Amino acid sequence: MTQAALRMERSRIRVVSVSFAFRIHSLKFGCTFFSIFPVALRGSSAIIFRIYHLNSSPYFMTLIDKNTIRFSQCTRNFARPFLFSPENGFREKRGGNTAMKCCSVRFYAELNDFLPAERRQVAFTCSFSGQPTIKDLVESLGVPHTEVDLILQNGESVDFYRRVQNGDRISVYPVFETIDLAPVLRVRPAPLRKIRFVLDVHLGRLATYLRMAGFDALYNNEFRDDELVRISVSERRILLTRDRGLLKRSEVTHGYYVRATDPPAQLAEVLRRFDLFRAIQPFRRCLRCNETLEPVPKDEAADRLPPKVRESCAEFFRCRHCGRIYWKGTHYKHMKSFLDQIQNLEGTR
Repeated sequence: MTQAALRMERSRIRVVSVSFAFRIHSLKFGCTFFSIFPVALRGSSAIIFRIYHLNSSPYFMTLIDKNTIRFSQCTRNFARPFLFSPENGFREKRGGNTAMKCCSVRFYAELNDFLPAERRQVAFTCSFSGQPTIKDLVESLGVPHTEVDLILQNGESVDFYRRVQNGDRISVYPVFETIDLAPVLRVRPAPLRKIRFVLDVHLGRLATYLRMAGFDALYNNEFRDDELVRISVSERRILLTRDRGLLKRSEVTHGYYVRATDPPAQLAEVLRRFDLFRAIQPFRRCLRCNETLEPVPKDEAADRLPPKVRESCAEFFRCRHCGRIYWKGTHYKHMKSFLDQIQNLEGTR
């Protein structure tokens, strides 16, 4: 099927390279796309390839039969389909459920981090078909629902499941820390009583830093996406991730997309986002397994201590789970200095 797709009308679509992934140049769109493995099948004769515009939104290419390719912008609910065939070239598909509608959308504050530069801090027009929900619209534009706290549809606060109508004006706001939203409908669930985290495989160093600061941060580099979602929901933990797609899963109610890539900056970002600077209680948790520490008499830990530590330290702690011993040595001073620097970042804001 892939080779058949590549043979479609070479006078209009030029194949740049062929392998497990390939790039094509479209004269219709005047730009280069990048297509990877097939992502879905429709019937016995149609196959869909995901195509990434290098500077814009994702497209889909569907091989409908040996003579026709269908291009669709964005997602299934927000598609602007074009059909290509050797006889007719490119033509926009109309009629039925694909009749196009438009709405005006604007995202505010840090939600703009998820948008391409030309859509930030401005209202822009979004085309769609059918009757998608606002949640579908927001996530099709790249913003996970866990990042959103307030949605206005034509000036009225609504939930995620309100249907988008032709001509709607939609404003999307992030979580507010200082503004009273009591009179309006917040789309996020109530805050968790206890702040506890579960982190994806890309945030191991951040997990260590959160534990160092005294926060419950569950991490295992073997956790798969389904397991992360299950833990977040069943244990009521905030899911921290660098994967937007993970936060778009409908089961996830509390999550946050970590913007920073440097671990110390990630720690400061998470503490600021959840207003946790005043809740720091360092050296309460095991850095290895996340369990709490308990005091342990020196004589019980003596046989596991280096000779110099036995002579110079009097206070010791033991992990309740793995039994690791901690004491206030050189590493303690370095970690305390590190946390002091992080807290000073908040003081300078």
